Amino acid sequence: MSTSSAPTAKSYGTLGSLRRLALRLRPRRALVVAAYALVLAGIGIALALPRLAGLALDAIQAGARTAGAGVGGGAGPDFGLAALPWALLAAYLGLVVVENGIRSLSGILRTRIEAGTLAELRIDLVAAVQKLGFRYHDRSSAGEVIAKATRDVERVAPFYSDFLFSVAELVLHLGGAAAMICLYDAKLGMIAGVLALAFVYLTFRYASRLRALWEVAGDQYDTVTSVVQESVAGVRVVKAFGAGGREIERFDARVGVYRDLCVKAELFWTNRAPAAFLCVWVSLPLALAWGGARVIRGTLSLGSLAAVVFYLIEMTHRLRIVSRVVQGVENALASAGRIFELLDADERLPAAAEPCAPAETAGALALRDVCFEYGEDLPALRGVSLAVAPGETVAVVGPTGSGKSTVMALVPRFYDVLAGAVELDGVDVRRYRPEDLRRRIGLVFQETFLFSATIAENIAFGRPGATAAEIERAARRAQVDEFVRDLPDGYATVVGERGINLSGGQKQRIAIARAILADPRVLILDDATSSVDARTERALQVALAAVARGRTTLIIAQRLTSVLIADRVVVMEGGRKVDEGTHRDLLARCPLYAELFAGQWIEETPEAEALRSAGR
Repeated sequence: MSTSSAPTAKSYGTLGSLRRLALRLRPRRALVVAAYALVLAGIGIALALPRLAGLALDAIQAGARTAGAGVGGGAGPDFGLAALPWALLAAYLGLVVVENGIRSLSGILRTRIEAGTLAELRIDLVAAVQKLGFRYHDRSSAGEVIAKATRDVERVAPFYSDFLFSVAELVLHLGGAAAMICLYDAKLGMIAGVLALAFVYLTFRYASRLRALWEVAGDQYDTVTSVVQESVAGVRVVKAFGAGGREIERFDARVGVYRDLCVKAELFWTNRAPAAFLCVWVSLPLALAWGGARVIRGTLSLGSLAAVVFYLIEMTHRLRIVSRVVQGVENALASAGRIFELLDADERLPAAAEPCAPAETAGALALRDVCFEYGEDLPALRGVSLAVAPGETVAVVGPTGSGKSTVMALVPRFYDVLAGAVELDGVDVRRYRPEDLRRRIGLVFQETFLFSATIAENIAFGRPGATAAEIERAARRAQVDEFVRDLPDGYATVVGERGINLSGGQKQRIAIARAILADPRVLILDDATSSVDARTERALQVALAAVARGRTTLIIAQRLTSVLIADRVVVMEGGRKVDEGTHRDLLARCPLYAELFAGQWIEETPEAEALRSAGR
C-alpha cells in the first residue's frame, strides 16, 4: 500500500488550481478558440458603440447649428449633414443586433464547454472512488464523497462558463475603454485606468481571504451531506426508535453551523466591497466635472463628452461584474481544491512490475506468517499461517474481533499485508492485477448489497454476458426461483435501493446466486446464511455444498450448519490461529470451539452427513 498522502484542499495554490482546471479543456480546444473569437468580436463592437453614439450626437449638434444658420442667413439645410446622424444611428442599431447574436452564440458554446467538462470531471471522480483502496473508504464518509461529486463540481462550473472568458473580456474591455477615453482626453483616460486597476487590486486582495472562508464552509457541508445520507439510509432504524425528532435536531445543528459559515463569508465580502466600488463611483462625477468644463471652454465637443461617459458607464458595468466573477471563482477554487484532493488521493494498491495472469487457476490458497493492522496499535492478524488445498472447504471460526473477517479481506487483496504473504497457486496475490485476481474469487458477504436494477441484472452483476438460462439456473441452485416465480415481472422485477423491497433472506439468496453464476475457482462465504430461516438455511447449505464441490472454499462460520460442510475448521482468537481440525476433533479438544457452538445443533445426524456428502 502506498504510504504517501494526498495534499489537502487548502494546499493547492491559486495558479496550480487554475492550471489544472484549464488543462481539462484540452478535449474542447476548438470550442474554446471559437468562444474566444466571439469574445474578441463582441469587445470590438462594444468599444465601437460609444464612439458611434458620440459621433451621432456631434452630427446632430452640427446639423442643428447649420439649420439655425440657414434660418437666419437664408441658406438651405445641408441634406448630407442632416442624413449623417441617421446613418450613424442605423450603424449603431445594426452593431447592437450583431452583438446580441454574438452573445447568443457565445452562450451556446460556453454551455457546451461547461457541460462537457463537468461531465468528464464527474466521471473521473467516480473512477477515482472506484480505484481507491479500502483504507481510504474506511476513513471517508459517503457524504463527503457525494458532496465532492455533486456540490463541489457544480461550484466549479462558473470557471468554465464565466471566469474563463470574463477575465479576457474584462482586461480587453477595460483596457480598450481607457484607451478610447485617452483619444478624447489623455488625463481623463489615465484617471479612469488607475481607478479601474485600484478596484481590481482591492477586489482580488479581499478574494484570497474569501476563498479560505468558503473552504471552511465546504468542509462543514460534508457533515451536512453525511447526516442526510445516514438519515435516509437508516430511516427504518430512526422510525423504529422514534428518533425522528433527534435526527431533525442533529441535522439542524449541522445546517446551522454551515449557514453561519456561509453568512460569515458573505458578510466579509459585503463589508469590503464598498471600498472597492468607491473607485468606480467617483469616476463618473470626475468625468462630468472635468469634461463639462472642457465643453464649456470649447475644447471638447458634447458628443465626445457623451462618448467618454458611455465608456465610463461600460467600465463601471464591467467592474461590477468583477465582483461577481471573483466571488464565483473563489468558490470554484475552494471546491476545486477539494476535488483535486480526492483525485490525487494516493491510496491505491501498488501495481506489480510484472503482473501475473495465468490462464488457469487451481485454487490453492496459503497465508504465510501474515501480520496485518487496520490502524496503528490495532493489530488484526499476528503471524497467521494457513494452507488450503485446491477443492478443499475450510471454515474459519472465532469470537468477534478474532480476525476471521480480515482473513477473508486479504485473500481478494482488499488490503495488503504488513508482513508475510497471501498466495494463490503459489503466487503472491500482490503479483496479480486486482481485477484478474478477483475474477477468480467469488464472495458472498454477510451484509448483502443489491443495486437498483432487476433481479436478473443483480444476479449477473459479476458476469454481465450471462444468458437468461444461465441466470435462471444459478437462481434455482440458490433457491431464488422459489420467490421470483411469485413476482409479477419475474426476473425483470426491479428491486428498490439496496434491495429494500426484499427480505433479508431473499437478498442473501440473490447474492449467493450472483456468486454461483460467476463460477469462481475460489469461493468465500462470509456467514452467508445468517439472514435466512432454518428451513431455507438447510436448503441453501445443501446448494452451497454442491457449489463448493471442486472449488477452494473459505467459510466464515457463526452457525454450526456452515461448519458441518467443511473438510477442516480453523479456530481463531485475538488475531491468531489457536487450533484446527475436524468438527468432531475440535469439539473434543478445543474448549473455545465447544463454547462457540454451545447450545447449537452439535449431534452428528443423517442431515449433517448429507451436507458433507453434497460437498464431496
